[in-house]
Amino acid sequence: MAASDIKTVVLDDGAIHLDARYFPVLFVHWFGVISEPGVEIYRDWVGRMASRARDESTRMFVVEDITESELPTPDVRKNLARTLKQMAQTHGDLYLGGA
Repeated sequence: MAASDIKTVVLDDGAIHLDARYFPVLFVHWFGVISEPGVEIYRDWVGRMASRARDESTRMFVVEDITESELPTPDVRKNLARTLKQMAQTHGDLYLGGA
């Protein structure tokens, strides 16, 4: 396991905790404001985990917790929707699902 498989990124008014310690089950915990920089960090990390899943010939499951976050702005929700659609197109065969 690489050190970057578990990390917490603190942003201006929020944070995101990314945890692949139980890979191929991934845990993502959002705090405060879900921002566009947070979405980019999420996309890059999940993309790296998807590459790892492909390399290891496995599939992954993502568990996300947003209970300690605020509702994102409409622009961030649109960005997140685009990001999720792009990730599904790129890595969709590697997802077992999410919760």
